[in-house]
Amino acid sequence: MARTWIRLSLIAVIFALGCPLARAGQKEFQKLTVGYTPIAGAALPLFIAVEERIFQKYGYEIFPVFMGGSPLINSAILAGEFPIGYTGGGAVIASHLSGSDLIAIASPLPVLTIDGWSRPEIRSIADVRGKRVGVTRFGASSYFSALSMLEAGGVKPNEVTFIQNGGVGESFAALQGGRVDVCMIGYRSD
Repeated sequence: MARTWIRLSLIAVIFALGCPLARAGQKEFQKLTVGYTPIAGAALPLFIAVEERIFQKYGYEIFPVFMGGSPLINSAILAGEFPIGYTGGGAVIASHLSGSDLIAIASPLPVLTIDGWSRPEIRSIADVRGKRVGVTRFGASSYFSALSMLEAGGVKPNEVTFIQNGGVGESFAALQGGRVDVCMIGYRSD
């Protein structure tokens, strides 16, 4: 009876201490918080890698945190909030040109995946002249997409009014509500 009691006590102590024998074979992961944007199809490579545990294969456990725009992610990285972000390259380049030491280490997409959505009366890019163009943030990929769209249509940036909406959903809501005439929206992920 005493031996049984000692064995049960020993087993209870092992489990109470978190079962170090069971954890001995488990790999410790470096935990990384990663700011990401947008909530759209462009973020799918990040979430596929997280869901498929690809990062863990290389010793990392990733915790994605949504932030409404590349400039916010860049500011958070520069402030030391997290070491890496999943963000648009244009904002990294703009930040670097402004004197920051941010660098781009990879790009999951070789092109911008953002389209201009407009009110029905706008039939061409030239019709955007004098209108309000919604972007998520100045310096974000949606902003650079808008600049590219305007250039393709022969419209100068100073011929439109840019409105920052904060995010893709907010940009679409601004278009539906009449706050902007055009908004830049990435491919949806649903």
